[in-house]
Amino acid sequence: AMVGVNISDLAVKMAKNPRMLVDVFGVVTEVGAVRSVKRKSDGSELQTREVTIVDDTGKSVNCALWGELVDKECAEMEAELAAKPDSALLVALRHVRPTSWNGVSLSSLSKSKVVLNPDVLVADCARASGLRRWYEQDGGKQTAFVAAGEGLSGALTAGGSPGGDGLTPEQRANDRKSFDALKVDNPEDRSLAEKEYANVRATVVYIKPDQNLMYLAAPDGSNKKVVDNGDGSFWCEGLGKSFTSATNRFIFSAKAVDSFGSETWLNMFNAEGEALFGKTADEMAAMEKEDRERCIKGAFWQSGVFRLCRQLREWQGERKVRVNTLSMSKIDYAAESRLLLAAIKSGC
Repeated sequence: AMVGVNISDLAVKMAKNPRMLVDVFGVVTEVGAVRSVKRKSDGSELQTREVTIVDDTGKSVNCALWGELVDKECAEMEAELAAKPDSALLVALRHVRPTSWNGVSLSSLSKSKVVLNPDVLVADCARASGLRRWYEQDGGKQTAFVAAGEGLSGALTAGGSPGGDGLTPEQRANDRKSFDALKVDNPEDRSLAEKEYANVRATVVYIKPDQNLMYLAAPDGSNKKVVDNGDGSFWCEGLGKSFTSATNRFIFSAKAVDSFGSETWLNMFNAEGEALFGKTADEMAAMEKEDRERCIKGAFWQSGVFRLCRQLREWQGERKVRVNTLSMSKIDYAAESRLLLAAIKSGC
């Protein structure tokens, strides 16, 4: 369902449902230069331009327009801004998706539409006419606009807990999503800097036994990878020095299923490995193959609340979706029951 929102509300809407599409009204203040982005899958090029819009909440947001919208609508906006610099150039962005790029931004999809000066349409008249009056007559043009994503672009808060999602710590702890919220329809069209966060109640159902579950790390607490030189020393390329010892740390992938029945592969690290296997990585490394496989199977069907971050990475010329586990906590069934009851009462 389409939801019309003010620019100032985008962060909250995106945090609740990262895959929602929105309609946004605004005044165009800038049209960026044309950029070409090459698809890694087939080498073809896509053109894109960023359009900056503002509204009477005092916020601004950038929207990346793609494909045919660059050739026609962006060119029309650029021409009208040059011809009428003192007039409000109104725009209705329909079926666009909020993203966490630069905190909060918008991106067009194949179904997106751009309507210029929508106050000529009866359905849009009240909102659009109000924006025009505000910008041209009530001092809107002189407003010192603040970016809608200001303060939300960090991956971690000062306390070390995952942020960047527009939620308070309490809201973040109580927020629950499905793996579907982390899916990406067209990875080639998305920025590598874009991140999405989610708390998911899920169960580990499979861990490949033949994968490398751990790596050798420097013993100084930096967790940097080291290479065994074979002579009792270990070289760290990242730190540029050798060590006389090394420690094992977990890093592996696991398939998990959420409470809605959706599944995905999660990248997990040392803390999650110790929680799932009940062993340290050094203890696991010392095990015989059969004992190690039994330990891996013992991690199956363990449930928890996973704090996740979805990122895009380049791999062999293509963009791949990676879902990293930031933390894993045991399920507090009383607390989860209260969250479910609250969701039922709110109709979600």
